[in-house]
Amino acid sequence: QIVPQLSTANGTLTEIATTQHQVGAAINANGDKISSVIEQAEQSRATQDSFARQSERLEQSRRSFAVPETICTESTSGSAARVSSQARATQSSYSRGGGVSNKTIKRALTDATPAPEQVQYQSAAIHGQWCDETDYAAYGGTDLCPSVSQYPGGDKQLASLLDGAGKPGKTPDLTFTQTQIDAAVAYTLNTTAPAAGRQLGKGEVKTASGKQYAGMMTQYEGLMDAAREPQMAMIAASTPNKATRDALKDALKVPSAQS
Repeated sequence: QIVPQLSTANGTLTEIATTQHQVGAAINANGDKISSVIEQAEQSRATQDSFARQSERLEQSRRSFAVPETICTESTSGSAARVSSQARATQSSYSRGGGVSNKTIKRALTDATPAPEQVQYQSAAIHGQWCDETDYAAYGGTDLCPSVSQYPGGDKQLASLLDGAGKPGKTPDLTFTQTQIDAAVAYTLNTTAPAAGRQLGKGEVKTASGKQYAGMMTQYEGLMDAAREPQMAMIAASTPNKATRDALKDALKVPSAQS
């Protein structure tokens, strides 16, 4: 009876030893997992720290060397607003004949609106200063085309507004000369005719058809004014502006512009 009991006890001890070994192996495996997690967490923290330092250096570099898009608005003196205001004043002046040296163009802007046929005569007289080779070949030597202009076609080409009047293929001018300004204004006059029909008399406007005609003319003049103002604004934007100097001086005072 003793031998069987010893065999049973020995088997139990063997099972206990096996269980202890398995528990130890599990503890070791779990320890390895914990160590791996700790190591990964440390690597992640180090990576985040490195990224944060790199981002900080990049931001410092950006602040030191980048010129902000708001460079004009950073100016404390409001020079940019003065430049815009001066350009708007110049635009308004052109509409009243100011800033124009050509007397015929000035009269076209300041005199009462003539009959359509008079407007056409006026355009022909103005064109003599902007005569091109085609015109000269047709009627050169007359008062309408005494010679080929240094600014050929200046009063009938869109380039006079965009690039400044001049010979074909010239480099665009950002700031116009007085002659180029006159050419651009003449182009504006030719593309926004002030009258499309004759002016009615007092007796005519009392009739139903006369009132309708007057209304149509008013609408036409409104459309022409809407077409003329943007062109005048383009001319004013290309006109020498003294306020620009102050704006540039103030803009260059911004630290980011100096670096």
